[in-house]
Amino acid sequence: MLTSMSFLVGSIFRIRGAFAIAPFLTYDPKDVVILFGGFLFGPAAALLMSVAVALLEMVTISDSGPIGALMNALASASFTCTAAFFYAKKRNVQGAIIGLAVGTLVATATMLLLNYLIIPLYAPHITREAVLDIMLPALLPFNLMKSALNAFLAILLYKRVSVALKVAGLYRETEEKKRAKRAVGTGDTCQSRHILSKPDAVSLPQKKSSPLTYKVIMAVAAIAAVGLISAFILMSR
Repeated sequence: MLTSMSFLVGSIFRIRGAFAIAPFLTYDPKDVVILFGGFLFGPAAALLMSVAVALLEMVTISDSGPIGALMNALASASFTCTAAFFYAKKRNVQGAIIGLAVGTLVATATMLLLNYLIIPLYAPHITREAVLDIMLPALLPFNLMKSALNAFLAILLYKRVSVALKVAGLYRETEEKKRAKRAVGTGDTCQSRHILSKPDAVSLPQKKSSPLTYKVIMAVAAIAAVGLISAFILMSR
């Protein structure tokens, strides 16, 4: 279902020609939905979704053929799999922020390399020297803004989407398995700590939350998103 959603979102919300010197660059938020799959089911799910969506686009809305599908799959996978990997190691807001930040850098570096190597293959009139000329003014800022905007949308919507999937019964079984494993590990840890220290000293860190930190992160992300969208609009003129 998430794969279908990602394809539909990528098909409907497409922005092309944001940079006059690189009109072939296209933004779409399909990676946001792939991120949901990666956060819920792990990096392997993000990889499978990235490949599946790229193939669907190749036979429907894309005109760049197998080479374009390869670039699309690698672009999505480098961002979503990296973010999902870090989130799987630390399943909280901090883990998501770290994963998305590293994913943004990895995806940007990956796309710069792929654009340099692959664009001349399916567009022979564009030389590698021409690609280097647009690397800093177009390719670098575009890929940074694309990944950063998708990261912000993922943070904003992930909790709502995961709750909706649980209510619909599409994620409940997997979540119960993870919760059971986590409960076993937590129980063992709490028992060992209970022997060595006071019970109340153990329970306090387990229940501690940081809503203020989350609000600060969301505020900074919102400001950054507004700045990115404004820059995107200005550069498109």
